[in-house]
Amino acid sequence: MRYFNKNQQIAVCFITYSLFIFFFIGFLSDCRLFYSPEISDEFLYPSDNYYIEVIGDVKNPGVYSYSGKPKISEVIAGAGGLRGNLSTLKEQFAGSINNGARLIIKTGTENVPRIWVGTMEPEKLVVLDIPININTLSQEGLMVIPGVGRGIAERIEEYRVNNGNFLVLDELRKIRGIGEKKLATIKRYCTAGLWNN
Repeated sequence: MRYFNKNQQIAVCFITYSLFIFFFIGFLSDCRLFYSPEISDEFLYPSDNYYIEVIGDVKNPGVYSYSGKPKISEVIAGAGGLRGNLSTLKEQFAGSINNGARLIIKTGTENVPRIWVGTMEPEKLVVLDIPININTLSQEGLMVIPGVGRGIAERIEEYRVNNGNFLVLDELRKIRGIGEKKLATIKRYCTAGLWNN
């Protein structure tokens, strides 16, 4: 039993083939076509330079640059090592840390250092050109982003309270005062999604 005549069959085949080619080329030219917000941008767009801030009980606190993702032990060594007579536990320094991290080292009991890992202040992240997750910024932090003033920062915060976190930055278009040009500026400095930087 035939449902289509010869010309209709050719048309259906042509449309199917065209759609296949369109999606195949789209996939090759933009790996984010099937983007999942649970996947970190570090996975999709790995950085060559990692900037880590080290403060606390190290000899030379500051911000240090690494050519790859550093281990905590490398960061401490780069900061001149631990201050005083602090003893070290190899397990404490085995892990690696993300770009834009702030490593805080304080003296704990029995001269064993305690380590906290957080994120640098938004001002430092912007200067170092490290994308900031827009869902983690306070109103003051949002105003660090070029082009975002108090009014837009308030509307972004209000949107997050009413609708939850941004899964993609394009959702910012729903906020009054953010057009294509401002969105392009924000995209240069920010990421969105469910993970933290």
